[in-house]
Amino acid sequence: MGSQSSQVSGLSALGSSTLGSSAMGTAPALLPVLGIAAVGSTVSSSSGGGDPDITERIKHTTDQLTARWKNREFEIKHVEIWTRAAQGSSAAVAKAAVGGICHTFLLIETGPSTFLLERLVEGVRFVTLTDEAVEENKKWAKRMHLADNMTISSKDIAKWIEEKQSSPYSLLGNNCIHFAYQFGVHFKFSGSLFKSGIVHFFGRARSEIPDKTD
Repeated sequence: MGSQSSQVSGLSALGSSTLGSSAMGTAPALLPVLGIAAVGSTVSSSSGGGDPDITERIKHTTDQLTARWKNREFEIKHVEIWTRAAQGSSAAVAKAAVGGICHTFLLIETGPSTFLLERLVEGVRFVTLTDEAVEENKKWAKRMHLADNMTISSKDIAKWIEEKQSSPYSLLGNNCIHFAYQFGVHFKFSGSLFKSGIVHFFGRARSEIPDKTD
């Protein structure tokens, strides 16, 4: 990634993942390139600034889902890490993001359902997705990693999420890309992506955003 100064510059441009929607509801909604989307969107994205009301809604929804995952313990065998352009779901933003800004998130499949897990400025968002919302999240994104050769307890994931909820967002030290990387390291995902360090992971998150869309 070049000199040390260029590494710091590159890292500071990545993972600026403030929320473009609230975590309530399951109806998918396209996000504008800039600005906050309508309440009810489950598309992973970003805009700017932490809204206290949105922060509380995210925490409430995440707390409810983690409580259910702790009480109904089951096994997770399929987790995906995706990277996409920050601040929207348009082709223009996806192309521009190759130059620096991206957002990284996780999709967790349990069989009948898929869940979105991501770090935002307003907190950790954990929400159930409809089939339409799954496709919308993938639309301008690329999968960085597929973990389907391990077994993770839902209770362990819920406990990890609760721990991460207590740590504040930091652009340089605790952003969406750190969050995805830490998930993979904590649950011992295989592959060089998690053995080569956070700088390598940051580089992959930025470089793998599609620069063209169909």
